[in-house]
Amino acid sequence: MKIAIVDDLKSDRDILNEKLNQYAKCNNIKYELTDFSSAEEFLEDFEVGKFQIVFLDIYMDKITGMDAAKQIFKADSLCKIIFLTTSEEFARQSYSVNAVYYLIKPIEDEEFLHAMELCKLKPDYNVPMISIKKNGSVHSIETELIYYIDVYRHTTRIHLCNNVIELYTNFSEFIAPLKSDRRFSVCSRGIMVNFQHVKDIENDCFMMNNGEAVPISRRNKRNIQEQWYGYTYNSLGDKL
Repeated sequence: MKIAIVDDLKSDRDILNEKLNQYAKCNNIKYELTDFSSAEEFLEDFEVGKFQIVFLDIYMDKITGMDAAKQIFKADSLCKIIFLTTSEEFARQSYSVNAVYYLIKPIEDEEFLHAMELCKLKPDYNVPMISIKKNGSVHSIETELIYYIDVYRHTTRIHLCNNVIELYTNFSEFIAPLKSDRRFSVCSRGIMVNFQHVKDIENDCFMMNNGEAVPISRRNKRNIQEQWYGYTYNSLGDKL
């Protein structure tokens, strides 16, 4: 995903850059950021489909953020526009370009988070969705909802927070796509756990956020623990 910040004040660009960085790390979202000090500079670089989100300061010399937004909206209506400003003077006009949000400086964390949620960004997982066949129909499940997967009496079971989906499918074949996703690890024979929902390790088990305990192979315990520590550090370390 590519994001642009268009603001003539470097200090404001730096503040927004930091907020974006923290949000992306907390939500497993990868992005490329380009910042511009003027609308003219941005419009020279702008192409249809190049940027998915553009933060636009309204009060800039020559071409204003509102004028730039009109050009963006006319050329690329899928590009999400978030205005940056020091007043609500142009709030009503923002609807004409289908702006996602209107952030007042200095930007409060709560308001910024709300703006990002409205953009409806999806985490950049290797396997965001996985298909299952149940009762003759094919359904898709968001993999971030999966706590762990195990096999019991030739039945593959997908454990969600408060629900279990049973499938008559081969366990090894079903989990194969998830092996490339760093969130998932085969922690014991016939069991794959999602590190997203692991709260702690007690004895030889992962303690899940919903209170369940998932066993860890004693033979590979050290390696599996290191995988979880690595995932936890990369995902949460910057929030501490």
